[in-house]
Amino acid sequence: MADLEFAEVTIKAFDEPTANVGMCAYEFDDVTYVKSAKINLANNPEVRSCAVYIQYSDDESKWTTAYVDKCESGQQWLVGRDKITDQKVLEKGCHKFWRYVEGEPISQGHPLVNNVVLEVVS
Repeated sequence: MADLEFAEVTIKAFDEPTANVGMCAYEFDDVTYVKSAKINLANNPEVRSCAVYIQYSDDESKWTTAYVDKCESGQQWLVGRDKITDQKVLEKGCHKFWRYVEGEPISQGHPLVNNVVLEVVS
């Protein structure tokens, strides 16, 4: 199997850093494989962190978690990327709806988010 190639799709961008994003969903034109999410975070003097879930659905009513990771203040966090092989991406399957979901804060509140990007098979 040849290595998969990926492109980035911004699913949400904020005018200014935003805490408590909660959830942002994206509907692709066609079913799509997603390998990871890149969350660009604002610098913050206090360390803030939360769990982050990347979920998929075929009908926007039943959601399944594809990837979960901890997101912490800083410049950028990748959810799934270094831990997920191309084979694992293919096992998750193609889906039309994907979303980013923040869990409860782990320390000092939710990180300040600039934008959320999904890495998709191109």
